[in-house]
Formats: sequence, C-alpha cells, structure tokens
Amino acid sequence: MARLDIGAAALSGFGVIGRNPLAPAVWGLVRVVLTMGPLLLVLPAMLQFLDTLPELLAQEDPDWQDMMKAYMAMNVGSPLAFVGSLVAYGLVTGAVFRAVLSPADKAWFYLRFGLGEVMVVVVTIVIVVMLIFAIIPLAIVIGILTAVGGQVSEGAAAIVALLAILALVVGGVWVALRLSLAPAMSFDTRTFRLFESWRPTRGHALSLLLMAILNFIVVLMIQMVVGAIVGALMFGVMFSGPIDLATLSEDPASVLTRENIERWLPWLLGYGAVAGIASGYLLAIIDAPWAAAYKALVKDDAAEAA
Repeated sequence: MARLDIGAAALSGFGVIGRNPLAPAVWGLVRVVLTMGPLLLVLPAMLQFLDTLPELLAQEDPDWQDMMKAYMAMNVGSPLAFVGSLVAYGLVTGAVFRAVLSPADKAWFYLRFGLGEVMVVVVTIVIVVMLIFAIIPLAIVIGILTAVGGQVSEGAAAIVALLAILALVVGGVWVALRLSLAPAMSFDTRTFRLFESWRPTRGHALSLLLMAILNFIVVLMIQMVVGAIVGALMFGVMFSGPIDLATLSEDPASVLTRENIERWLPWLLGYGAVAGIASGYLLAIIDAPWAAAYKALVKDDAAEAA
C-alpha cells in the first residue's frame, strides 16, 4: 500500500528551493509582471482620480457620477489582471510541480506554458466552482434546520446551527482533500483528471490533512517574520517625514494625495518587487507538498506495483 511521509511531503518545497535557489525568484517576478503589470496601465487614471477626489469631497453636493466614471477608469485593468493571475497560476504551479516530479527538467527555471499548465488552471477552477455550488444547498439545509430548532428554543437553534456548520466544514475539507491530487495529476498526465484523485487518496485523507496543517504552520511563521521585517522597513521609510500614521488614521484624504503617491511610488514598486520575489519562494513551499503527495501515492505506488 502506498505510504505518505507527512513531514517530508510538507517540507518538500525547501528541497525545490535548495536544488535551484534562483528559480523561485524568477517565478515570483513572473507572477508580479502578469498580475500587477496590467494595473500599472491605469496608474495615470488613479493619479487623476486622486487629484479630483479632494475637490469633489469638499463640495456640498458632489457629482458622484463624475467620481464613479473616474473610479471605473481605474478598474479598466482589472480584467487583464484577472487573466494574468490565471496565467501566472498555471505557469508557477506547473513549474513547482515540474521541479518535484521532473527535477532534471530545469530549463527555463522549470517554466513552460503547455497543456499541463492549462489543465492545472482548469481543474482548479472546476474544484472551486464545485465546492461553491455544493455549499449553497447545504447552507439552505442549515437554515431550515436552524429554523426548526428555533421553534424549540434559541439555545436549540444555536446548537443545531453550530453542529450543521461544523459538519459542513468537515465535509468540505474531506472532499477537498480527496480531490487534492487532481491538479498535480492533471499536470502530469496533461489531461483533465478530477475524480481520478478519489481512489489514491482513499485512506490518506488524515495524512493529507496533517501535511497541509504542518505546511500551513511553516508558511505562516515565514510570512509573519518576513512580512513584519519588510513591512516595518517600508512603512518606516514612507512615514518618516512630515506624515505619520496618526495623520493617516485621522485624515486619510489629506495623506493620499497625488504628491505623496508619487513620492511613495518608488518604495511601493520596490516593495512589490521584493514581495513578488518572496511570493515565488512561498509558492514553492505551498505547492510542492501536493506534487510530492501525488508522487508518493500515485507514481511511486504504480512503479512499485510494476
């Protein structure tokens, strides 16, 4: 029977980073360019909006239609950013999976754009949509049960609602774990695989959950430490002048001016670049365990059986 080493799988992302330390930085930059690049196209519209905002707010009867037009102009890049985020997800997740499943195939920092990457995006979207649509009828059932319990007493309604929500969460997590190998499986086979993940995860839901929890704890600790250091440095520099955090909280309109935004822009872009590079390493740590689990429960198991 296939066996999953929880600790090794949860920390497999560090092995990916160790084998090619520069690759995650490239993944992070690719992600930043594809997701944040389109938003830079609307930077002039954003600066123009900031120019007109104080004047509009100072009017007794502001023209909200003009404000809405300016706001809509700032959101022109949102659809492009959404498409870019999907492409970035496929590219980076595919690169991480490739680094785990085919570590020797490291040309172009493991980055490709092929059918495997497309399948990763498609199957992930399908899983998310399925879970959302499954929650809706279950939420209705919870509402009905809570209403029935309310006919008895408020305490009974609260208990019924709590138990129903707990059951919904547990059931949703269990289904997600049973389908969790689908992205890596779809990437590896370059075909749409969803319920094919059900069989190899049978009897391993608890191991996969423990792997995910351990990985989450590690990622959270890294984010807290790195985020605190980088965030403190950036905000310390940005608000070290005549503007402080007290002013920002009391009168944000006087702080978020075009002049200040232009002064902060290099720091914001620098922070975005640093955060983007860091995100590549975090994604390696987050995504690698699922490829490692797929390798242990499917590929290695098939190899042993053969």
